[in-house]
Amino acid sequence: MGIRRMRKLFASLVFLSAIGVLPAAAAADEIEGVIATITKDGVLKLQNGTSILLPDDFNVEGLVPGTHVYVDYEVIDDEKVALDVEIVD
Repeated sequence: MGIRRMRKLFASLVFLSAIGVLPAAAAADEIEGVIATITKDGVLKLQNGTSILLPDDFNVEGLVPGTHVYVDYEVIDDEKVALDVEIVD
């Protein structure tokens, strides 16, 4: 999923939460790490053991084991859900 789509998704979630359609969500958080694996069901696992769910239409191009990344995520129903993944040079 491109950055624009992720921002739109995030803005929509914030809006829906603000008007009470969704329960209040925790603020977005960030983690830095190295990818250990990406599972077939869309879970990005970092070498430190952190698991982050990738949305169904998330673009995983360039995300391979050993890649150093920054991940912006939000916790939804006790699960970390990626908002953006940035590859670190």
